[in-house]
Amino acid sequence: MARFTYVISDIHGQFDALMEMLEQIGFSEEDELYILGDVIDRGSKSIECIQWIMSQDNVLTLLGNHEIILYDTYIHDAKAVYPSLDEIREKLSQEQQEDIMR
Repeated sequence: MARFTYVISDIHGQFDALMEMLEQIGFSEEDELYILGDVIDRGSKSIECIQWIMSQDNVLTLLGNHEIILYDTYIHDAKAVYPSLDEIREKLSQEQQEDIMR
């Protein structure tokens, strides 16, 4: 059972702010974190957010509209709809991309 359960949303690529917030609350491996969508876009560190989340066993995310747009764009290879798809393909391994899209 988790020591504490935290719920947040709308990180929007603000990796440094996320890390700072987790440090301020003393987030640990014994806690749980639920992210209610919109991890990506707007901020400059969406990839770092995704990579950190994927490395955590105690973090669960739900899809937000930004993730759904990414998913649709990825499946249909529609770069015009989601211009940062190239960045995701460059910075994440094929395995990481497939994990995200499951």
